[in-house]
Amino acid sequence: MKVFLLATSFLPSKGGAEIYLHNYASNLIKKKHDVTICVPFINYIKLRKFKKNLKYKLIFFPPKFWYLFFKFRILFNLVSLIFFLAIKIFYKPEVIHCTNGYPLGISIIKISKFINFNYLIRCTGEDIQIMKEINYGIRLNKKINNEILKSFYKGNAFVAMTQTIYDEFLKLNISKNKISIIPNGINIKDFKKNNKYNLRTKYNLKKNDFIYICVSRNHPKKGITYLVEAFNKFNGDNFKLILYGKDINKIDTKNKNIIKFDEKDISNQSQGYKEIMQSKVINDLYNLSDVFVLPTLIESFGIVLLEAMASQIPIISTNTPGVRDVLDNGKYGILVKPNSTNELYLQMINIYKNENLRIKMVKETNKIINSFDIENITKKYISLYQRLISSDEKNINSN
Repeated sequence: MKVFLLATSFLPSKGGAEIYLHNYASNLIKKKHDVTICVPFINYIKLRKFKKNLKYKLIFFPPKFWYLFFKFRILFNLVSLIFFLAIKIFYKPEVIHCTNGYPLGISIIKISKFINFNYLIRCTGEDIQIMKEINYGIRLNKKINNEILKSFYKGNAFVAMTQTIYDEFLKLNISKNKISIIPNGINIKDFKKNNKYNLRTKYNLKKNDFIYICVSRNHPKKGITYLVEAFNKFNGDNFKLILYGKDINKIDTKNKNIIKFDEKDISNQSQGYKEIMQSKVINDLYNLSDVFVLPTLIESFGIVLLEAMASQIPIISTNTPGVRDVLDNGKYGILVKPNSTNELYLQMINIYKNENLRIKMVKETNKIINSFDIENITKKYISLYQRLISSDEKNINSN
């Protein structure tokens, strides 16, 4: 079938969502589907030198497309109508898959009044969730929230990554029969276990170090401040904390046992196609670490939790929306109270002292991690696409 994926952010701007979308599109191609990804013009320009390596088609939204959405809505409505009409005529997509709810999803809902599309909307976090304490979520803007309230329930189909997102959809008066729960996925094979101690030598770490790792961008919702404060309570040079992600170098710490890997620095060193698509450094860092820690305040899902599971290291995270869905309320990782430096510290010490606990946790996650393999997630989406197409054909025939 012909699948058209719309994205407001894509490679080489890199994060869990971007890597996931690339892997998902590649897997659809592997299953003999015709896939096109539409990305912002700036992302398209940056990816031109890798275009021959991409298995899927890559096109771009008109330059300043989303600027028009936010600044000149009437002009945007006209431009978007022309653009999507051209998509309908020249690409003939059987399904349009929107990878966020706002502005993508809301735009396609309005366009579908004039152009018939089979489409689904998958929200990613900030476009659906709200946390007033840290000013998180675009729906804190009353104008945007009202627009979502007036439009979303009219949508064709929605995908919730977790029960948390499913519940948010229900609050927006979206019918249950329009919502499917399909989690995020990863390429399990990308996280094969390598020799921990050889990797430690490569990164100038000692074999007897006990290493915690946090993979996260530096953002208030990620709670990294609490992790740094908790780690500062540790005594002894054999404890190390690795922080990897966007803007990590902006974290102010003088603790020499906190090792920072800023994603920007890693990306600047990476020139090849493989490095752009999946960082070898981050895979190495997972492999050489003992425990994964994510002190987040709110998540829609948390792909890094899957990456830690696939790397066979135990997890400590927070009892927050999104995380408790993935970790099944503590079955697959230790959950601590968010914002609690002391509780986080105590559990980090507890897992260090309890090797049997670490082994048990890895055994538990090994039982479920394959269900999150991109292969299985792709099958679920294909099934949903087929239902949408079949439903549309029935409506056409009945008319």
